[in-house]
Amino acid sequence: RVLQTFPRFLTQSLQNIDQRSWFKGIKAFPPSCTGSMPVHKPYLDDCKLARFWTPDFSHDMSFCEDSEGVDQLDYLLNDAVSIRLHSDVPVGVALSGGIDSSIIASIASRHTSDVSFFSSVHPGSKDDESSYIDEASNYFGIKVDKISLGALDAKGLFDVLSVCNNYNDGPVVSFSNVLFYRLMQAAYEKGVKVVLTGQGADEVFCGYRKYPILNIKKQMKDKKWLLSSLLLIQVLMSRTVLSGFKFSEAKRYLGVKNDSILGEAAKGEEMAYRLGEITNMPERQWADLSSLSVPYLCHYEDRMSMAWSREIRSPFLDYRLVEFGLKLPTYLKINKGWTKYILREAFKNKIPHSIAWRRDKKGFVNPQDDWLSGPLKEYVMAIMGDPGSYIYVYELVDRKAYLKLFERYCSGDRRVWFRDVFSPFSLAVWLQGINERPVV
Repeated sequence: RVLQTFPRFLTQSLQNIDQRSWFKGIKAFPPSCTGSMPVHKPYLDDCKLARFWTPDFSHDMSFCEDSEGVDQLDYLLNDAVSIRLHSDVPVGVALSGGIDSSIIASIASRHTSDVSFFSSVHPGSKDDESSYIDEASNYFGIKVDKISLGALDAKGLFDVLSVCNNYNDGPVVSFSNVLFYRLMQAAYEKGVKVVLTGQGADEVFCGYRKYPILNIKKQMKDKKWLLSSLLLIQVLMSRTVLSGFKFSEAKRYLGVKNDSILGEAAKGEEMAYRLGEITNMPERQWADLSSLSVPYLCHYEDRMSMAWSREIRSPFLDYRLVEFGLKLPTYLKINKGWTKYILREAFKNKIPHSIAWRRDKKGFVNPQDDWLSGPLKEYVMAIMGDPGSYIYVYELVDRKAYLKLFERYCSGDRRVWFRDVFSPFSLAVWLQGINERPVV
């Protein structure tokens, strides 16, 4: 049922995990499939789907030495980037200052000098990535165009959020989506029509903080006490998981849901996904790649880029790299407490050392907590305080419960995640937009 998309978004921040869309009668086209239908009867119900690719990760890849895996990864990634640089229009790279985009920037800058680079920065904010971006710029000898949302006032932030919601075909989950929209605007203004991103690297090579924790849980479940204890010690010593760790973000992997704010209509449709469970690492990676993570990330990148008629290409989602990452032994993805271990080893001498061995995990970060509890607070209170808001009319959210949660968030309660309060607000803005949009 269509209504199921709302509670899973509100409680676990999930979108695009199956064929259900936000609209009745509209289905999402599944990944890795082709579809055919009669020309005289082009209806979705008559569409015959056929899957054209399913990765084989039934067994770990074996190497005589780990260096063989490093060499193979180096070749595959260089080829994947090289292929995606082929274009008869200007090409650019979205550079975040992290390892994934820095690797792409490194390869791209070595292949051609005719590439533009774009980054998101936030001068004066604790989340500013300027120092890493500058280091990458100097190391590769490239010029980087820096984009910031910091100059926008409350109305400007709200207006661009509304625009992004409109283009996204559904509510956005954070201001990273908005920053990517502005990044694509910069590419448009510079005449760059193709942009490479690092999307998919975290899922293919276990880059998220959750992967070591899930691996420890699996080893403990299998009663491999020595292995689980050793990995836990390594994780604590490397500080790759604890750096920037927030319980408010991690709680959904512990089975904690933001269901206290659900309205009556959404309560009966709640579908909880056990995000903290794992059978084995490749299967969990594939779940993220095919359902829980990558589909939405690619969705918003596609929508934000096509809003400016730009094309996105993602080398890390090359099917050869995906299969390579899924087949890799787990110890080459998570080793000595480090996530994405083989990726760091393969490119440690080709990107700045401080980036190759960064302990924190960030993407296109932004001071969204400061924005939501600061300049945007008046907009949140105006929309979410109004009993006539569509999110309350449709009984998706309980008004009193939400306002109480938002008050806790604004007071600095670290148990409340940004998305706990932003997702309902973003959904309310989106519902207002589609209900009040003039019919042409």
